[in-house]
Amino acid sequence: MTAYSLGRGYRVFVFFLAAWFGAGIALVVFHLVTTSESMPVRVFLMVWVVVVVLGLRWYLFDYACDLRFDGEWLYWKAPLRSGRASLQDLKLVRARWGTDGFIESSDGRRIRVLVQKGFIRFSGRLADRCPGVRVRIGWMTRFLEWLPGSTVFRG
Repeated sequence: MTAYSLGRGYRVFVFFLAAWFGAGIALVVFHLVTTSESMPVRVFLMVWVVVVVLGLRWYLFDYACDLRFDGEWLYWKAPLRSGRASLQDLKLVRARWGTDGFIESSDGRRIRVLVQKGFIRFSGRLADRCPGVRVRIGWMTRFLEWLPGSTVFRG
């Protein structure tokens, strides 16, 4: 099985970060309920809470940090959610600016991926296994691949 994984350390980091920001959200909500602030301060704090909640949702549920494929399925895992997609339904692998990437299936669903060193080789192996898959890699991802350090690709 070919794998691309950011590892257990990443998942632990995301959980600690979620706990830290969750405590921050609780404190902000408590502050908003117990004190009287001016309207601009209240609006700012509410916007902050919404942005943090959306960010946590992305990193806990949407961004896959573990990808594996075998003969017929691509398995993905985010810290709190997982799924699978048929290899024959995949049509595009794209790494855009920085660490944002996705794998798109023919029905339009996307698996968002945190792109790190090793993703280009993983995408190449996936394209070899599924000839109909187009791979589009941006210059920033190529630069990340060029930097020294270990890779998260296993396969």
